[in-house]
Amino acid sequence: MFIIRMAEMGNMFIRSGSYDKKEHKNKTSIEVVLQYLLRFFVYFCIFILFTMNFVAVSIALQTNRSKSLPFKLLSATYAFFFGFMYIIFNYYFYKVIVKGEGGRIYLCGDDIFPIYSVKGI
Repeated sequence: MFIIRMAEMGNMFIRSGSYDKKEHKNKTSIEVVLQYLLRFFVYFCIFILFTMNFVAVSIALQTNRSKSLPFKLLSATYAFFFGFMYIIFNYYFYKVIVKGEGGRIYLCGDDIFPIYSVKGI
């Protein structure tokens, strides 16, 4: 009896995630288009978030070219996790305004992610 009950619950769970024609017929075409536009917007925001994070990693590696490899990796990890906040707070406020070291960044260079670059460049 218990196994039959679990199988029924499993079938109910599987059916809830599948495409239901009756449920889709009740929606208007505008609702369906809005649903897909919302999904597009969510995926576009995720894409922008990852792009900003990779730009922050590039900035972190570019500004720390002369540091050691562990420092570069930790800085890049920190920049990836806190992408936009890293660009604003750590790079702009600290490095550019406080220390005046903002001139060493070249995002359009040949080596965008300089992990193994020569020290002192």
